[in-house]
Amino acid sequence: FPLLISMVLIQFYMGIGHPKFTLFITLFSMPFLIITSYAFILGKWGMPVMGLAGITFSMFVIVSIRCALILLYLYFNKTWEHYQLFSGSWKLDFELCQKILKLGLPIGLQFGGELGAITFSTYLMGFFGTTALAASQIASQYSMLMIMIMLGISQAVSLLVSHAYAQHDTQRIQHYFKA
Repeated sequence: FPLLISMVLIQFYMGIGHPKFTLFITLFSMPFLIITSYAFILGKWGMPVMGLAGITFSMFVIVSIRCALILLYLYFNKTWEHYQLFSGSWKLDFELCQKILKLGLPIGLQFGGELGAITFSTYLMGFFGTTALAASQIASQYSMLMIMIMLGISQAVSLLVSHAYAQHDTQRIQHYFKA
């Protein structure tokens, strides 16, 4: 849940045109993730030796702290007060949740399928030995770098198009499409 809430908050900042906040938060939390992962994987500085589970635990801890800090920042920063994010009822709007799921589920299934295929191929490479596995990981990391760049560009275009769509500005939508 902290990861889900963090992702929603990050998408909120991107949606209102502040993607640098997301970059700052990610860059700020990365060293802490690396240090805590090291501590929990190998049992350094009095932490228990958790092996690979230490990565997951470390990520949970850092994402939970990051989520809490982003929520506190949103709550106390008066810049975002006009969005009234912390006012009103917190009752679930099932109709709105259904719309979000209808829009997001195909995208989630696509990303999940792609990551699942990469994971499956990684496990398969393990059958061919450590050299093949290492080569596969190197190729996978380079392709992920390209995928992340393309994902960032596509999210930027998606945000710009949605803003233009909300204003019924078909000229700008065409301009973004051609760009």
